Amino acid sequence: MKIKGKITISTIRSTHPRGSWVRVTLEDENSHIHFVEIDIDFEQFGEAITGNGSQPCNMKLRGLEFLGRKYENKTELVMLPRNATEMEKVGIISKYEVDGWMGRMLDLENHYNYVGGKSGEGYVCYKVSFHRYV
Repeated sequence: MKIKGKITISTIRSTHPRGSWVRVTLEDENSHIHFVEIDIDFEQFGEAITGNGSQPCNMKLRGLEFLGRKYENKTELVMLPRNATEMEKVGIISKYEVDGWMGRMLDLENHYNYVGGKSGEGYVCYKVSFHRYV
């Protein structure tokens, strides 16, 4: 598979006993997933970029199943009972999770996403973000 992406090389300054190090991140242009994260000491990084390859490093891989797919997001207005339980919230969000869309449950607790409520009816409305990879 051939994909377009971005590479980021950063210096991580830390008071960690290990000291500071270099972080190399690879991002897929379509899905915007940082699918490889490499942490390497300055000395090994210097050796690697000057032609002395095969240097030891720590790597994290993630989101490989989404590589090459396009990331999409949308926002929906979701009504729920004012004192909804976690199970009720899951049930309400799941009604919107069709065709691969996945909702952010934390949006139902974020006061910045609160739209309003119907006084006397006991319902509140939140803006909830949904995303998928196609």
